[in-house]
Amino acid sequence: MQILEITVAVPCKKKCEYCPQDVLKKAYKGVPILTFDLFEKAMKNVLLDVVIHFSGMCEPYQNPDIIK
Repeated sequence: MQILEITVAVPCKKKCEYCPQDVLKKAYKGVPILTFDLFEKAMKNVLLDVVIHFSGMCEPYQNPDIIK
């Protein structure tokens, strides 16, 4: 089974002690908030049998588009 883990916002504002946000912020070069339009474009390239987890390196609900 293939799994795609999605982080919808970088950096996370929760600042959990166990999460390596400093490392992620330094390494990340993409957009800070995953927009719904960008998400739709990306999903066109994902196979139908891939399991998607919205449990990446942030609290998903800090993204204003998460409900869409």
